[in-house]
Amino acid sequence: MSTLERDRELARITAALDSAAAGDGRVVVIEGRAGIGKTRLVQDTRALAKQRGFGRIQAVGDALESAMAWGVVRQLVERSISRYRGEVRDRIMAGPSGDALRALDTAAADPSEAELARTLHALWWVAVDLSATRPLLITVDDAQWADLSSAQFLVYLSRRIADLPIALVVATRPPAANAGPLAQLSVSRQAERLLPRPLTPHGLGELVAARGVRPAPEVVAALHAAGAGNPFLTGVLVDELDALGLPLDAPDTAAEVAKLGPSTVFRATLGRLPAESVRLAGAAAVLGTGADPWLAGTIADVDQAGLSDAVEALVAAHVLTGDELTFVHPVVREAVLAELGPVARAALHARAATRLWEAKAPADRVAANLAQAPKGSLPQAVDVLREAAVALLAAGDPHTAASHLRRAVQEKPDDAGLRAALGRAL
Repeated sequence: MSTLERDRELARITAALDSAAAGDGRVVVIEGRAGIGKTRLVQDTRALAKQRGFGRIQAVGDALESAMAWGVVRQLVERSISRYRGEVRDRIMAGPSGDALRALDTAAADPSEAELARTLHALWWVAVDLSATRPLLITVDDAQWADLSSAQFLVYLSRRIADLPIALVVATRPPAANAGPLAQLSVSRQAERLLPRPLTPHGLGELVAARGVRPAPEVVAALHAAGAGNPFLTGVLVDELDALGLPLDAPDTAAEVAKLGPSTVFRATLGRLPAESVRLAGAAAVLGTGADPWLAGTIADVDQAGLSDAVEALVAAHVLTGDELTFVHPVVREAVLAELGPVARAALHARAATRLWEAKAPADRVAANLAQAPKGSLPQAVDVLREAAVALLAAGDPHTAASHLRRAVQEKPDDAGLRAALGRAL
């Protein structure tokens, strides 16, 4: 996707990076609806930072992981060390990255507010240490799905970034309410809020023309009306027109654009793929960002022989990227989830919870699936939900902890201890 009509945003991002490189930390909040180009701006930011010699760590919020304490912060740390093995990894773990993971483990064992404050401060010192030898860029995409404890850390860092060579760039959809950590982040004294605008008809025409065919003015107008200047949705509409054999340079094609219904995203991206690939996409959507392919295959009833072909088909169709089952865009994932429907989604969450529990996955990961699965999906549900709730309380998220405990009470309504724990969380 081109960065057409984003010169203003890129200039402000460049200024923020240059300021951070000079030791004057900056926060940039990129806010806009799905498909408007926030992810591309984050990618461009990382490229600009690389040119300037910044260290770079990144994370992506995920709807499922929003119930997992410190999920985004763990991504920031673990992604920075996952590429290393052996002695190199051991040396990294002996430094700031290891300090961060140990701070998170300590926080999980102590639900007090004092421990939460200590953890936030310890993580801040990790950021300071990581920026000691060269400027540091921290990017968080899809922050609207960040877990509460991680979002609190982003706010904590933003308020102490002024004299540090750190640039914090956060991309998010508009907050549902003018409250909470993301709203606080936008009004930080060091924060600059960018609001990418929809493409103009001219910009949209250039975006489409970059594919090799100059579209007819009538088609450009129809695409602009249908996609409201949204770059991602425009791309999906063009893919669908191409699949239907409708020429973009023919004025008559404009009349066909209006006939593309609300399921266009799903149809354009997965509608022509084999059934195994579609099932695998559904399992990956339920499991969340970076799902394990083997686990997704098990949940989707795709055998090992067909798993590789199913993944390759999804990558070739630009639905997923790489070996980790990560969707190219959250809009695609949302289209897959919508196409599944509530009953099928709940059934996949139940299978995911069972397989994750059998694999001895962390309690919060199992609980995140149990919370969206039918009652009775896992015999050990109460214990798992209670353990996850304790960790969430330790991370300062009593709201999600209470949600898990309500779910546990549904499984075992006569348990007085559970009801007492729910009362404390409330």
